Amino acid sequence: MTQARIRKQHKQPYETRFHKCYCLSKAVPRLHNYILPKNLQLVKLSLAAVFLFLPALGRSWGRQGHATIALVAERLMNPAAKHLVDQLRQAPGWEALKPGNNRYFRSADEDLIRFCQGPDADLSLVAEWADAWRESHPETASWHYVDTPLDSDGSPQALTLACGSGCILTRLESALSDLRNAGGAPLARLEALLWVTHLVGDIEQPLHCAERDGDKGGNSVGVFVGGRVGNLHSAWDTGFFYVEHARPKELAADLLAHECVDVLAEKGESIKDPAVWAGESFAVAKNFVYPQVEGNGGHFSGEEVARAWPVVRLQLARAGVRLAEELNWAAGNTAADAGTSGH
Repeated sequence: MTQARIRKQHKQPYETRFHKCYCLSKAVPRLHNYILPKNLQLVKLSLAAVFLFLPALGRSWGRQGHATIALVAERLMNPAAKHLVDQLRQAPGWEALKPGNNRYFRSADEDLIRFCQGPDADLSLVAEWADAWRESHPETASWHYVDTPLDSDGSPQALTLACGSGCILTRLESALSDLRNAGGAPLARLEALLWVTHLVGDIEQPLHCAERDGDKGGNSVGVFVGGRVGNLHSAWDTGFFYVEHARPKELAADLLAHECVDVLAEKGESIKDPAVWAGESFAVAKNFVYPQVEGNGGHFSGEEVARAWPVVRLQLARAGVRLAEELNWAAGNTAADAGTSGH
């Protein structure tokens, strides 16, 4: 099959560890470099074709997931938090935070301009800012995940070991500290806001917090989703969203009416700890994500996506609620509101 012919066949891109994987509508004959589920060798996907469109691997929910999380958070933010965001978005020198447009984030600069200079402080416009920033600042790539080995216990000690010299845990803690610093420079707090908005979402993606046998959070595990070739990570990032026809505004409203109610009812100081969030995500990967792909042999039919979708919804709800709580706290809640946020 010629490269020109393959290009004609590519469909909607699914996002992967660093960029987007253009997945083909039909599987091609062979796969040499994807790691298939351990008990599965019956699916032989061809990466010879897929690699024509697959740059370095990436990490994040796709646009739909991050926008949904931001929209949920905006509905749960108190007036003080909304005021804080509105102030920070107009910080002098905000132009320095333009990530630059590129082939994967073609309107990144325009989205930041609309957020900082538009009539409303719409966090969904900049929910993917950190991914776009990474394109011109590759040294920040490791800040989006913590590859905790699946055969570990997912304890704080295991997460710390996996974190090494820097990961999502260290960057998120640093950004939260900067955001909460009322005496900090406005531009530094704006940058912190952009990181927090994104990373609170990333840490709730189970495959941001786990890997098996060096598979980079499922990026080298080949799967079919909706009849298209992809990988396990891209399936959780965006593939399931396409199968479910999920749209951020409608999905956010539905989460607020259902899953968010349960998340808000959760009690305990530990629930507000990012290390605990990462541990929860690790547990989801270990107890659901990897067992499911082992069981279905990498074939995500509509029924298999429907099994995973409630888990995706819960993780999105957790991210939206927790983002709102962190912004409420950073804004200096009243005593009553502080009790709700758990800080």
